[in-house]
Amino acid sequence: MRAASPARACCSTRTRCSPPLPAQEFFARAVGRGWRVDTSQPEYPVIPGVSLAFTRQTSRDIEEDADGLPRCVTSVLVGAKD
Repeated sequence: MRAASPARACCSTRTRCSPPLPAQEFFARAVGRGWRVDTSQPEYPVIPGVSLAFTRQTSRDIEEDADGLPRCVTSVLVGAKD
């Protein structure tokens, strides 16, 4: 049996293959693609029309951004449109 390539082995385990994308950069990219990002509730940003919901809330001691929110999105939920 042939051994998996290093990239494939990384992605097939619980080891992260790349560093997480900071939430502010992620949402800036969404705006750059023409999507509107609603941050009226900063801990629960929404991209209307996209079937994903984001959470930036945690009880863990993790790195925060300048606004005091977790630097990265802490969870992504899949749901119905809007």
